[in-house]
Amino acid sequence: MKKIARLLFELNPEIPFTILASSRISDETLQKPKAADIVEAYNEVRAVGLRNVRLGNTGVFASTEEDHLLLKQRVGIGNY
Repeated sequence: MKKIARLLFELNPEIPFTILASSRISDETLQKPKAADIVEAYNEVRAVGLRNVRLGNTGVFASTEEDHLLLKQRVGIGNY
């Protein structure tokens, strides 16, 4: 994901970038992403320099009050 972010950053740091969680995981060995993992990915993409980063399908990875508080504190309202 960081490699893609770097390529987009070189084109234009304002290009919208969405980290979209999928609820359709067909491989039973894969688990749904955790909110902390998505926040880490968000921070890594932002660290590359992209300015217009959002999270999508938050219901897939943020189901508890603790998850929502983490998003609010570390990502900010309006970015998910």
